[in-house]
Amino acid sequence: MMQQNLLEEFRRTLLAIGEIPPLPKETLLRLLQRGMIRELLAHPTRESITLLEEICVFAPLPIIRQDALEALIVLSQQNNPEAILSLYRLSVERDFLPAISHLRATHLTCPDSQLQAIFSFLYLPEIDITQSYENLVLLSSYFFYRAQPSTRLKITQSTASPDRQRVSRLLDTLLFDTPDKFNRLLTIYPQTSSAEKQIILQRLLSLVDSDNSTAKDLLCQLVIHFDDPAAEEICKQHNLSPSSPPDKALYFFLSGQWDLYETFDFTHQWLVEAYSSAGPALRQKILSQARSSGQIEWLSGLSDSRPSVLLWELTPADWEKIAQYLLVNPFENLWSVLLPRAPLYWSAYLLNLLFEHTNYFEDDPDLKQIARLAAKCISKPLPVFEKAVLHSPAGNVSSMAVSPFGMEIGFGTLGSSIHFLNLNSLEWQKPIQSPNSPTRLIAYDPQASYLISAGGDHRLRIFRRQDNVLLKTLEGHKGQIRAIVFQSDGRLFYSAGFDGTIQSWHFPSGLSAHPPMQIANEIFSLLLTPDNQLLLCTVADRACHFISTQSNHLVHSLSEFEDVPLTMAINRRQKLAVAARNQTIQQFSLSTFKPLTLPYPTSAVVNHLIYHPTLPMLFGIGLDGKIHIWHEADLRLLLTIEQHSQTASGLGITPDGNTLISSSTDGKVVIWDLQPFLMFFQPIRHDLHHWIERIGYWLKNNLQSPDIPWLDFAHHLLKWQARFDIQIDNAEPIQIGGYDILL
Repeated sequence: MMQQNLLEEFRRTLLAIGEIPPLPKETLLRLLQRGMIRELLAHPTRESITLLEEICVFAPLPIIRQDALEALIVLSQQNNPEAILSLYRLSVERDFLPAISHLRATHLTCPDSQLQAIFSFLYLPEIDITQSYENLVLLSSYFFYRAQPSTRLKITQSTASPDRQRVSRLLDTLLFDTPDKFNRLLTIYPQTSSAEKQIILQRLLSLVDSDNSTAKDLLCQLVIHFDDPAAEEICKQHNLSPSSPPDKALYFFLSGQWDLYETFDFTHQWLVEAYSSAGPALRQKILSQARSSGQIEWLSGLSDSRPSVLLWELTPADWEKIAQYLLVNPFENLWSVLLPRAPLYWSAYLLNLLFEHTNYFEDDPDLKQIARLAAKCISKPLPVFEKAVLHSPAGNVSSMAVSPFGMEIGFGTLGSSIHFLNLNSLEWQKPIQSPNSPTRLIAYDPQASYLISAGGDHRLRIFRRQDNVLLKTLEGHKGQIRAIVFQSDGRLFYSAGFDGTIQSWHFPSGLSAHPPMQIANEIFSLLLTPDNQLLLCTVADRACHFISTQSNHLVHSLSEFEDVPLTMAINRRQKLAVAARNQTIQQFSLSTFKPLTLPYPTSAVVNHLIYHPTLPMLFGIGLDGKIHIWHEADLRLLLTIEQHSQTASGLGITPDGNTLISSSTDGKVVIWDLQPFLMFFQPIRHDLHHWIERIGYWLKNNLQSPDIPWLDFAHHLLKWQARFDIQIDNAEPIQIGGYDILL
């Protein structure tokens, strides 16, 4: 309550004209300040409102700060745009909590759309602005060109949601204030959404305008690694090229700018250096461009510092070109140098052609005999041995899974039992009795300690493999579960099915990790890239979707399928194979999302696909039970195996790549020894006597096999090679036409 003497002084002063009251200095100053705020409120201008904003932050007395804020609020309620701007500035740039609370409660529209976007990003977690291109433009524009350092720090440290955290990291990366952010952007670029990619390109373009060399290099790298058309357009419009000579040559070469390439790297020195230091995926891309464009003369500049780097990357089409070159250039006698080093399969191919069309072997009876054997085996199927043909104790198999260490195979059934086969002893182990039937799907965790099964009741169950105890039953799906995939660290797994959702689960707790990802149509298959960054799912709307595991949002879609894609396979060479219901398979690049092959017809619908872990082979099995093996380069069919007469229920390969397992719905399980087959496509020259001994063993134990011609050919050829002390490690490259084949 106000003191009586103070009240009397107020009365005298208010009724007087020019008398200054004898009030205490602190009281008089406070009254003057509050009166000034009333005056500012009564005559609002841009300058007066800016002063009120300053008072809110810096006035020493709380009551004065409160009066200034109330004045701004009153003006904002009168739709004064400057007052509204002031409240937003106080919130975003000053973290002024009363202003933040008022704006969150009233939802005033800010005249400055960038400030509005920043405020929403920082203080309105219920509003998702991260997937809107327009909002991302506003957010990034303020972040890069207007934000104070403290505001930037708030944005980059935002963890209100996974979406905001992802955008924060992206904006922080695009500052390029440390050298590591160059490589970080290249790492995350394939997983960014289309809206985020536009923000990245706009940021890089703005830096290019300020002559930033890092931004120029980055745009060119986006062309080199990802064939990004928008980045390429920017590069060409601004005449950009990398600062590093090898990258510059590679950029011109891959973007097809032949005049610039020839002018800059006419000796091919820099392209050779770029190729020699590139990873497998980029080397394949360079070779593919060389083949498609006919620009292969640079290959003659490759040194022998990387033994076999090119020989083992040759595709079937390359070997055919080599064979034709040998036929039309009989006097060069290069076949005699190439033959001891070529894979056995292509050695047979070359010898057969030379035997049919030349007289190269007239002076060498032994080699002539080997050429006859090549001609005899070339029309026969390559050797794959059956290690065992078994039958499930349940009489049927609905699904199959190979344990991560290749020690056992699990088999789901139409009943309630899950059976296990020890791959070493080939004996059936104690089964799991599931509470529900059928078992539609099973999967091991990365440590092979647990087994997850998907039952007919749309529930997931986690069993401990050591004692087969049921630990958890997980609910969430409303339809048949079609796929289960684990992250490589085993801490998280995903499931998807005909209900059109992808569920994520913590492991082994079974707690939901993220809200379900809703896909518009039924999901047929699900995969996770080796780096755990992308989920791939095939859906009933004839598309394959790529979803970021960081944001749970769509990154890209392949929609050029003529029918529903049913199953997929991926490998560490950045390739994706997809089998569709119209009896075709096709390959795509995981780095550029572009097709690598045309759709290839198959004899029946393929419902299981796997890549070989090390060699360029793709394995598939279909509804007719036939197993097919294709060459990864062009999907050329290498072998078809007919053992199953019923629909395939599973196909798997052990981690070492030497054993294939197939199963069909009638319960038949076949264990295949792939080593004889793989021998014809892998380097074996450094251990000839070992392989001669192994082939001799196979011949001895498979005398009635139709595979004998191939083994007989390989046995004779390797023994012929072993007669000579060939210094293969020091061999010179073989130049065949435009190729320099490194040995």
